[in-house]
Amino acid sequence: VEVQAAGSDVWSLAKVKQQLMPGSQVKTQAGSSCTVGFTDGTKLRLGPNATFKLEEASGSKVAVFIGLGRLELWVKKLAGRSFQARNPVSVASVRGTSLVLDVISPTNVTIDVFQGSVDVTDNFGRTTPIAEGQRLEANATTGASAPAPIPASVVAPVEPVISMPVVVAPAPAAAP
Repeated sequence: VEVQAAGSDVWSLAKVKQQLMPGSQVKTQAGSSCTVGFTDGTKLRLGPNATFKLEEASGSKVAVFIGLGRLELWVKKLAGRSFQARNPVSVASVRGTSLVLDVISPTNVTIDVFQGSVDVTDNFGRTTPIAEGQRLEANATTGASAPAPIPASVVAPVEPVISMPVVVAPAPAAAP
């Protein structure tokens, strides 16, 4: 697992308890994964051969970008804070949700919602709600499909139990 600090061109090996600042990027190699923990209990796991960027982390908004690969999310619902998971063909607005976002290629994405709900806006500006137990596929040519049941063969990921995350994002600032 490698990390590129915001504003840097240098990739270095990730360290336990390393803080990510907005603009930081993480990439995993084959056979590796990374768990990012937020102080509010939100967690994300980046699978093998994946790229991730922490775009924003504030008291009112967290925004991440998954360029390629699998991202598993367990987002805690907080009043007054939004959580967005962008990818090359859509933006998922997440609210107290467990989901998997799989960027298969720069033009094809699958989103499975295992708990809670998500609103997905495709590159054409169309927003589609996805309920618990549903899958949405989106691509650069046609946009988002209608939600369908998650296939029975797909199993929900198990939320990692971590006392100290591998990589820690800064805590959102307290509201005045």
